Amino acid sequence: MLDPTYTFPSRQTLKKMVEEKYKDAKEKAKEDVKKARAEWGIQNEVRCLVTDAAANMIACASRLKMHHTNCLAHALNLVVKKAIEQTPGLEDIRVKARKIVAHFKSSTTAREKLLLLQNQMGKPNHKLIQEVDTRWNSTYAMLERLFAQKEPVGAAMISLKTNLTPLTSEEYQTVNECLGVMCYFNEASTELSEEKRVSGSKVIPLIRMLRHAITSKTSQVHDDTALQLCNNLLRLISERMSTYETMSVMTLATLLDPRFKTIGFCSQSNAQTAVRRLTAECAAMIRAAENTPSTSSQIPSLQSETSGATGSDAINSGTFWYI
Repeated sequence: MLDPTYTFPSRQTLKKMVEEKYKDAKEKAKEDVKKARAEWGIQNEVRCLVTDAAANMIACASRLKMHHTNCLAHALNLVVKKAIEQTPGLEDIRVKARKIVAHFKSSTTAREKLLLLQNQMGKPNHKLIQEVDTRWNSTYAMLERLFAQKEPVGAAMISLKTNLTPLTSEEYQTVNECLGVMCYFNEASTELSEEKRVSGSKVIPLIRMLRHAITSKTSQVHDDTALQLCNNLLRLISERMSTYETMSVMTLATLLDPRFKTIGFCSQSNAQTAVRRLTAECAAMIRAAENTPSTSSQIPSLQSETSGATGSDAINSGTFWYI
């Protein structure tokens, strides 16, 4: 029962309570990461913490004094979800599709009828896929499967006499063109998720690929909803992903990957900035090596055996390190 004498805390008290709770979350995240690094024996090998954009994870990286970057797959999820929400025609279709799939998922009679019609129409016996709110790829999979099974699904809904409104032929056409737009993001998310090696160098080229693909698709789509989706995606990519080309860890990874180098960048200005940053870091490392007695004493003898020049002369003879 409610206590009639209870007094609601003041604004200052509530603020303090929230701050304490948030502080505890940051500390817990920090300790969890430290524990994992110790268990896996990688205390001194982690150079960057890749997480979502949650404030507690950003604060955790700051407290651990580690570089932090937002996960591209998570960023793609947010971009596509937001783009769909801002495309009214597609959002309405998504809501209708969810209800249709939910009906076939919950009704044994509907599932059996769909299976019967699939066999009669020569369609694969594939089940419909329901989307998951936290994964935009599931929205893509739901619409893709529904489009592939549109004939048996439509026939089943008519024979079952449900109160649900089936998708019209115009809506299916919209779905088809929107799938042609979203497929690039699905491929990018899949590639990032199944990558078995470090994929940091792919981030910037993937963003460039997505921007180029959607820009090209804009001139090919004929449906107004699909065109609006393209425009929303391009705008959100510019708003939420342009910072990746200015992140030191990402730009250097792309620049050092022999597959991409500077051609992986959307902006050549950012590419040249990355080149200058890499040049400066390499120059600093070489200067530090020259000033180390054990290293500087070995470099001249090694160089003299091959070229007859001293270590310092050999390094200074090139312009790369001192641009």
